[in-house]
Amino acid sequence: MSRDQLELALLKASSRHDDVYNQIVFTSQSLDKAQQTSKSFDQVVYWYEKLESNSLTMNQRFYLLSAITSSLAEHITRFRLNDPTSYFQVWSEKGIYQMKRSKFTSKVGERWKSLFLDFGKGVSQELGYQKSDWRKFKKLVDHWEAIFRAEDLTLGHAYEIKLLVEREISGYHSYYFSKDLVNDSSSESISAYSAESEAVSDLSCQTLI
Repeated sequence: MSRDQLELALLKASSRHDDVYNQIVFTSQSLDKAQQTSKSFDQVVYWYEKLESNSLTMNQRFYLLSAITSSLAEHITRFRLNDPTSYFQVWSEKGIYQMKRSKFTSKVGERWKSLFLDFGKGVSQELGYQKSDWRKFKKLVDHWEAIFRAEDLTLGHAYEIKLLVEREISGYHSYYFSKDLVNDSSSESISAYSAESEAVSDLSCQTLI
């Protein structure tokens, strides 16, 4: 079994994100500052690439994305996300390419939006989430967004993500969830909505489980 197959098998074997999250964080913390450009440091991008795998369930995709986003928020400096001149070297099935580190959080936000749009109400059903769980998650999104904004970074489509979470909370469709939400990329500029973000510095993915 190849390394890729093994790691994917381990992910599929876990119904929670804790092991993956701890691996990502451990990789971040164990790196010496002088080795910030090592291949090990790009492990978080490796997991990001795994989100495209058709073998992952929605549940696994959700927790893997939670682990990646939390790790980025906790280790902005170590991942050099606030360095506009640095790039991740990405090894994927499509080949080797570079990704600008300062754009990574925006890409992660795109994945969150896609997850909610792809699965619709199935997200709540698969996770067994209630309204209270989604309220906690919305605070977590606010927390991520505030941390990234403080470093001049962006959680992509944060406004739309929170609208989609509100849909899970309210349990019905309103005019906010029209096709415009899917197609109107300009709505990203409305991210000023997130100014209401609460300070939840001690909030982590584990509070959702």
